[in-house]
Parts: sequence; structure tokens; C-alpha cells
Amino acid sequence: GVPETSIFTDTLVFRVAPWIMTPNTLQPVSVYICSVDYNKDFVEHIRKLATKAGCKCIICPKEKNRGDKWIQDEMEFGYIQAPHKTFPVVFDSPRDRGLKDFPFKEVLGPDFGYVKRELSSKELGSSLDGFGNLEVSPPVNVKFKEYPLGRILIGAALPRYSPMSKLVKDFLYGQVVQSPIELYSDWLYVGHVDEFLSFVPAPDQKVWIHTLLSNLKEL
Repeated sequence: GVPETSIFTDTLVFRVAPWIMTPNTLQPVSVYICSVDYNKDFVEHIRKLATKAGCKCIICPKEKNRGDKWIQDEMEFGYIQAPHKTFPVVFDSPRDRGLKDFPFKEVLGPDFGYVKRELSSKELGSSLDGFGNLEVSPPVNVKFKEYPLGRILIGAALPRYSPMSKLVKDFLYGQVVQSPIELYSDWLYVGHVDEFLSFVPAPDQKVWIHTLLSNLKEL
């Protein structure tokens, strides 16, 4: 029979596959843009650029964006991966303005996952919760440590200002593989990291260029 006392016990910790962001230096697949009353020429210009780049242009009409044109702030794309399958996943920000239903209703599907970290009624949202404040670098080596998937970059605030919500930050840090870096961005009115830095492919396609705006020029 089964012995009354345990001979051996062990503890296992299982982790789900991490959500991984993709850098701007990769070939684009789709471009999302919002159409509002006053940006018709801009939307048409982006549509032509997307066609030239060989990617799909997805236009969110004003009936669905409800006057909220900041689609970059509403959602961020990434993926999860297993040995047998790669699955795209959209991360829906907690900012919840006119576009709040778009990721769930228009992006989520049989072959497209969805994740959201929703603030409780007691938590106050911050401008830094918009995903213009969420970027990722291309692969980098830092102090002899390799980050083959790049590193997440988020804008941070001094203690006297409202920071990115702990709920979102905990999720990003919990993915581990793209170890986040926090950069002070509250010298900007909105405070998003994408307002002063980005990464673009270099002409030879073997390296990338880090573009950084001067804070003096911004001010």
C-alpha cells in the first residue's frame, strides 16, 4: 500500500511563455491608424507609405475610435512562442478612452491573443499608462550581458508626479526576458518615452540607429 509518511517531496514552479515585444527595426506587417474629421490627408499619406512598404494599412474609422486618434497609446503588439507555434498577442492599455474597445473587438481573434491589466476603481490612472510610453530596443549587449530580444523602455516620473501604474509595470517586469529600463520622461508635457527616442534600421540593415531628441530643443 501507500506509505503514511512521504519519502520525498519536491516543488515545481511553472511559468507561462512570456509576452515579447517587437522592435521598430523589424519589417512591418500591418500599420494601424485612426481616421478623424481633420486628418484625411495624413491617413492617405500613411496608406500610400504602407503600400510602398508592402504592409497592410488598417484604418480605424471615427465610428470605432470615437474621436480618440492616439491608437499607439491604446495598444502594443507582441507575441508568445512555444517550440511548435508563435502566437501574436495585443496588450491593451488601461487608459480607456475612445479606443478602449478596439483591441478587444477588432484585434482579438482565433489567431490573435489579447491581454489587459485593468486598474481597480480605487486606482488613479496616469498619462504614463499610455503605450506611447512603452518601447523596446533591438537586440543589445550591455556590460557583457546579451539581450537577444532587446530591452523594454518605459518613461518614469519623479516621486512628486504620477508614475506608470504598478499593475502595468509588474506585468512588464514579470516577463523577464526583455528586462525593462526606466527613463525619466516627466520633463515632457505628456511624458511618453516615444516622444524623445526611437530605433530605426541603418542603411546596411546589419545594425540599427538610436535616434534621441535634445531636451533643450524640446523645451
